[in-house]
Amino acid sequence: MVSAFSSEPYKVLLIEDTRDDERLVQRALRNSHLPLVLLVVHDGDEAVRALGLGDEAGAFRITPDLIISDLKMPKRCGDEVLTLTRRDPRFAQTPFIIFTSSDNLIERNACLALGANEYVTKPVDYDDYVAKTQGIVHRWLPTGATSLPSIACYPTIRRPAAGNPTFPCGRAAGTVG
Repeated sequence: MVSAFSSEPYKVLLIEDTRDDERLVQRALRNSHLPLVLLVVHDGDEAVRALGLGDEAGAFRITPDLIISDLKMPKRCGDEVLTLTRRDPRFAQTPFIIFTSSDNLIERNACLALGANEYVTKPVDYDDYVAKTQGIVHRWLPTGATSLPSIACYPTIRRPAAGNPTFPCGRAAGTVG
């Protein structure tokens, strides 16, 4: 993690299957006044590979300072990635935020019980969306760092062309399988 005396940017992993939401987060973080590199994956399986979790231990591995994840995604949902992340000691102190359109209280409580640091419902209004996104990074990353004018967005893994990118996981919140 970057310190007040370091020029190294924070690494934020965004796990988001909806391109419009990805673009909104990128736009919001550009104006957060924190030095950030945004790493983007588009489903839970890509997140597991990027983080080197479970059977993907030999895969490409990143160590983000903050993880922001959608909940309902194709292949593997955000609560499954959360569960695997919390089982790995490398990520015990990494803030994991569920950022979802679902305001379901059962899903919220399940994610918090699994170890999410925060469960944030995505607002519909653009200004509210920007404010909530910026609020997440300012709450969960130390703000003593030197400000940079904008972030660099590096999509590290792209979704394969095959498959149905909008099909949500069809299982109960909090289960892994």
